Amino acid sequence: MRQRVALLALLLLQTFCVSAWSDDDGPEIGGSQNKYEKEIQAVVRNKRFYKSGKVELAISAGLLPYDSLFDHYLLGGRLAWHISDHYGWEIVDFQKPFGSVTSFTTSLASNPTKNIAVLQALQLNNMVGTSFLASPFYGKIRFFGAQVVYLDVYLALGLGMVNTTTHEYNHTASSTTFSQTVAATGWDLSLNYGVGFKFFLGNAFSLYFDMRNYMSNSVMYGNRALRSNFTVTGGFSFFLPNFG
Repeated sequence: MRQRVALLALLLLQTFCVSAWSDDDGPEIGGSQNKYEKEIQAVVRNKRFYKSGKVELAISAGLLPYDSLFDHYLLGGRLAWHISDHYGWEIVDFQKPFGSVTSFTTSLASNPTKNIAVLQALQLNNMVGTSFLASPFYGKIRFFGAQVVYLDVYLALGLGMVNTTTHEYNHTASSTTFSQTVAATGWDLSLNYGVGFKFFLGNAFSLYFDMRNYMSNSVMYGNRALRSNFTVTGGFSFFLPNFG
């Protein structure tokens, strides 16, 4: 329930920021931009935010909403280079999880009626990766007749490394206490993929909402297997040079 509330609060905050920052649909930018849009036969005119050749710095915060054994909250940053307006390279994506064991985990580990002699849970320590970005969709949305939001929808696919710690909880059938040990720790290969939505503010900033899965090849119960680490993040980014 707490994770759903946090996710809803993140969505409401982003919606509020977009509404507060967006301006009216301004006049034609004119000059070189109009000429450029005619040359590339742009469907959406007066786009304002062409990303080609720009570097994007981003910070984010989020969570892992579907991990019932560990509560993970994230702080991170990304650095991307936009090769063209529709393709880019996310040079580095770094996420720092802050994890704590859930009451569900301790309840399972300490309850002799569950017949679970050994319970293992995976804690994420660091996540780093690099990804190819594609922005196949972009457009403008008008809200309530006055506010115009410029947006991109982007896809991410890449590789990375995830630093993990596998915790093991042991109890006996006649006891309500348990012991905790570290079964494994180290860096695991990961396959990263996801989708995001970017809302442009002014001529240098954007807000974004990102859903991404860091599929790690991690150790659980003595064997390596692919594990889904689905994340939901939101944040803002800054473009260099700005859109001018």
